[in-house]
Amino acid sequence: TIGPTEFPTVSPTEFPTTVPTASPSQSPTETPTESPSESPTISPTITPSYTVSYILSKRTLIEQRVLQSRSATNGKFHPSVKYAFDDFLDGLRRMGVDGFDADFRFSLWDEDDVRFKYGLVNVAAFLSQAMEESMRDDTCDELNWQEVA
Repeated sequence: TIGPTEFPTVSPTEFPTTVPTASPSQSPTETPTESPSESPTISPTITPSYTVSYILSKRTLIEQRVLQSRSATNGKFHPSVKYAFDDFLDGLRRMGVDGFDADFRFSLWDEDDVRFKYGLVNVAAFLSQAMEESMRDDTCDELNWQEVA
C-alpha cells in the first residue's frame, strides 16, 4: 500500500486522475424576448465631487491633526486606533455622494468648484463634533452629557 507523501512528488503517481468531462445541457437556453430600445440610452454623468477631491488632497494633514486620540496614561496625542481616514472617506462618499437610500444626503455643495467650500464647512463641523465627543478619547459610544436626577 502506498501512503501519502509529506511533500509533493515530482514523479507520476500509480493511479492517475481522470480528466473531468462537461456534459451538455439538457435543452438549449431561451433567447431574450425583450426588444431593443428605439433610441440609444444616455449613460448618467457623474459630477465630480469637489469636496471629496479636496479632502483627499489633505489626507496627511487630516491624519496628523484630526484623526488623533489622547493617551489616557500620559495625555499625549497619537493616531486614533478606531478612526481611520479611509473609513471616514468611505462614509463621506456614502452619505454625501452616493446616497444611502434616503431622501436626503450630507450636504457637500458639490454643484461647482466655488460652492463646495460650504461642503467643507459642513465636514469641518462634523469632524469637530466627532473630535470633541469621540476621537479624542478613541471612544465609539455616544456620550451622554445630561445629568440624571
